[in-house]
Amino acid sequence: MRYFTSTDNYTVSKFNATCETDKVGVTISFTHLAKPSVTVSSGTCSLSGTTATITNYVSGLLYEITPNVGVTITGNTITGLVGDELYT
Repeated sequence: MRYFTSTDNYTVSKFNATCETDKVGVTISFTHLAKPSVTVSSGTCSLSGTTATITNYVSGLLYEITPNVGVTITGNTITGLVGDELYT
């Protein structure tokens, strides 16, 4: 099995029940995205009620947090975090 690299040339074709079309060359490019960087600001000694900010937020991407019960991500802001919980 061959894995895609950042930019590489490939050939593609279509198969049906009896034949294969001519192969066509294509170039595929992928953008490697940075892992989200999160900054947490808290005015109290507990995490409850804390707001976290994704500092390298990119609009148009989907951000997920686990566990997500009660947690909301709006733009680059994460709210609803609770103490003694490990988030990924």
